[in-house]
Amino acid sequence: MSTRSGDRTSKEWYEEGQRLLEKKRYNGAIEAFNEAATLYRDASLDADIQLALGGAYFRNKDYEAAIETYREFLRLHPRNRHSDTAQFQIGKAYFQQMRGPDRSQEATRMAMAAFEKVIRNYPRSEYAGDAREKIVVCRRRLAEHELDVGRYYMRTKSFSAALPRFDSLYHDYGDLGYGDDALFYLGLCYLSLKNEKKAQEVWERLLEDFPHSSYLKKVRKRMKKMGRS
Repeated sequence: MSTRSGDRTSKEWYEEGQRLLEKKRYNGAIEAFNEAATLYRDASLDADIQLALGGAYFRNKDYEAAIETYREFLRLHPRNRHSDTAQFQIGKAYFQQMRGPDRSQEATRMAMAAFEKVIRNYPRSEYAGDAREKIVVCRRRLAEHELDVGRYYMRTKSFSAALPRFDSLYHDYGDLGYGDDALFYLGLCYLSLKNEKKAQEVWERLLEDFPHSSYLKKVRKRMKKMGRS
């Protein structure tokens, strides 16, 4: 039997939260769901309350609170039929916090890990397709970050620091269309480090693997200067 707070039961608080959520009164909905959660401990309704509370936080753009709430939901109700929803929403909450390529990519990595968990743990989920699409977006953002940081190191003449960035761009994100970018800048780094042999190797790979690359003219010109065209 439900405990009462004033003249409202936890179920009534939950229903009030849903009404407020529909009206986009998110702060009020959050308060109502919290009241419901405080009063009620029945497993089935408790799961619904927790999931609704996470949704209210998310729609209110309080993403950290949403993540914490969804994680608590998964901890308490790991086999609930909506557990895939909670896991997907964790990914979306991190996704909403992703920053530009020139900033920290911690949120991007966390989002990608959460979406990968959706696919791994819930392969038949209705969210699996969307999770895969968002993983591609995350990977593209990470690739742009590697390219941006690598270029920064080149501008500051930190060529040894730039090398692993472009190497990662090639091996980890080449399938997204960054392969010729990576090889072009790898060649420039090696050339700046006086390693013409390695520059030749990566640029020959670029010429062979990317016959339509926009870098071809620049590469041929530089290789001609090296006497290796």
